[in-house]
Amino acid sequence: MISHKNVAAVLAGAEVVLPFEEGYTHLSYLPLAHVFERLVLMVMVLTKGRYGIFGGDVRQIKEDLGILKPDIFVSVPRLYNKFFETIQTNLRAATGIKAKLANRAMEAKEREYENGGYYTHKVWDKLVFSKMKTVLGGNVKYMLTGSAPISTEVRKFMKICFACPFAEGYGQTEGLGGSFLTHPEDPSMGHVGGPIPHLEFKLIDVPEMNYFSTDKNENGELQPRGEILVRSGSVIPGYYKDEEKSAEMIDSEGWLHSGDIGTILPNGALKIIDRRKNIFKLSIGEYIAPDKLQEIYKTVRGVSDIYVHGDSLKSVLVGIVFSEKPALMSIASELGISGSYEELCQNSDINKWFSEQLLAKQKESGLKGFEKLAKIQIISKSFEESGLLTTTFKIKRHEAAAYYKSTIDTLYIGQE
Repeated sequence: MISHKNVAAVLAGAEVVLPFEEGYTHLSYLPLAHVFERLVLMVMVLTKGRYGIFGGDVRQIKEDLGILKPDIFVSVPRLYNKFFETIQTNLRAATGIKAKLANRAMEAKEREYENGGYYTHKVWDKLVFSKMKTVLGGNVKYMLTGSAPISTEVRKFMKICFACPFAEGYGQTEGLGGSFLTHPEDPSMGHVGGPIPHLEFKLIDVPEMNYFSTDKNENGELQPRGEILVRSGSVIPGYYKDEEKSAEMIDSEGWLHSGDIGTILPNGALKIIDRRKNIFKLSIGEYIAPDKLQEIYKTVRGVSDIYVHGDSLKSVLVGIVFSEKPALMSIASELGISGSYEELCQNSDINKWFSEQLLAKQKESGLKGFEKLAKIQIISKSFEESGLLTTTFKIKRHEAAAYYKSTIDTLYIGQE
């Protein structure tokens, strides 16, 4: 439930931190039911700006941008990632003088950014990057991302290419979207900035995940870690006819429990480092309930146990599959594949067979496309042997992510 008080509170804060000026234009293409887009539209009206509605086909958004030529571009990581990939592909395809100029320009601007945080250049912006800016209409003065985390590489690249501030925001729908925002001139990356002035926040200890307000960094300096809580007039009064869920999300003192784990960096900015609840969001904005998927995928023949992993900076899921020796040896025999148990776990044909079975199960169970496993790795050592199960035989997700980090990193190669 969203009240007028919620809207007034968040606008009071957003008006202070968003550098929207009178007469600025914004192209609206994100869903109007999404609190992120609604907030931006309300700020545009508040600051006497203008906005145009896109033509209805996201695939034609480049044409819409060319017509409207917006001063502000607001989007989500998924689209920024596509821009990043497109520009990178074009740069790699360039030859001769064009390639040399582009590479020299990029190197120069990266050097300027690293040394002083400068994202503009008198020479290279006119000679090279002005052509890149036409992708967004050629007039963009400020870019904003939200809804899901964006990688530092993409954010830095876009800031350099489009020669303008690129801000990242963080918040929940239950807090009307805007809670934290990076400063437009802050050259540092990997965080979501400080709190927007309409709210207060705190981090609370999460003992089961070893996050405490007394934590210190590698230099021995205090660097609190814990679940992020915010309190403000922008926090919703609750969920419609659901007192139990409301009490779970918003406590008696009015604190909204985000479920996200954050840490306060030395510069005062907040960095999101983990998720307390066993639910996370992919870079495409879709929420994943891994426990549910694991229970479904466990029913596939040969899958004794499985760990489904997702990353908020990635668009797909990967999996670690444990198959007990008798089951795996039987499957290998049927496929005409020989070898030791350990060798079979690394066999590409075995891996392919399991991937096909898991894909069939995903379709059979009516799961969404983003809930399939893009790639898997079969292991010969059980999660129990590795100390990754709780007393109720549930996978310790936090520990599993750290334990299989190198394997997971390998699985993601070529998946983005």
